[in-house]
Amino acid sequence: MKPLARLCSRVLDIAYPRICRHCHRPIERELQATALCAACSRLCVLDMSTQLLDPLWVTSLYTYKSPLLSLLKSWKYSRDMQALQTLTWYWRKGIVSMPDEYFAGAVVTWVPMHFSKYLYRGFNSARQLALDVPGEKRTLLWRYLPGFSQAGKGRKDRLATAGFAIVPKKYNVQKVVLVDDIVTTGATLRACAVALLPKTGGNVRAVTLLRADSL
Repeated sequence: MKPLARLCSRVLDIAYPRICRHCHRPIERELQATALCAACSRLCVLDMSTQLLDPLWVTSLYTYKSPLLSLLKSWKYSRDMQALQTLTWYWRKGIVSMPDEYFAGAVVTWVPMHFSKYLYRGFNSARQLALDVPGEKRTLLWRYLPGFSQAGKGRKDRLATAGFAIVPKKYNVQKVVLVDDIVTTGATLRACAVALLPKTGGNVRAVTLLRADSL
């Protein structure tokens, strides 16, 4: 049965080759468990950067031009689970490379989604990523007004439509690590920080998977 199974698998690979989510070329057979081809995988280089987006420091792990952006889009908008598995591998790789003191004693939370958007998408990508971050996980924020979609907008338009409401839940923590999938203008993270800072004595940091070239 094993030779037959291998033959069937090979025939399926030829008839329906797995396609790289970034360059859309067939994925090499030895990389069939991933969502990127070998060439695109080599472009996913950890490039950690910490920037001050007043009033909080934000650490991002990879650049916006990374093929990981294609995986993120495929996961968020097409529910591509293989893209999620590959993305999670790179996310964990970046998180374990960060200093332990970044997360020591911190409560981990995430950028919230309005319930209407959550019902449409079925998941919150920031919350999913937060599950792999060291520390106690808590829902500290909730969003009671839907925000404007930022997908496909330039920096100027994102800043102009960044307004939305985030209200902190009742809690008592001394240190918070805020998680999001991507930081572009920083408007979303700033809004979260403004809500969190009065409750945490100013000790709020953020970590994201991707960052824009210029913030």
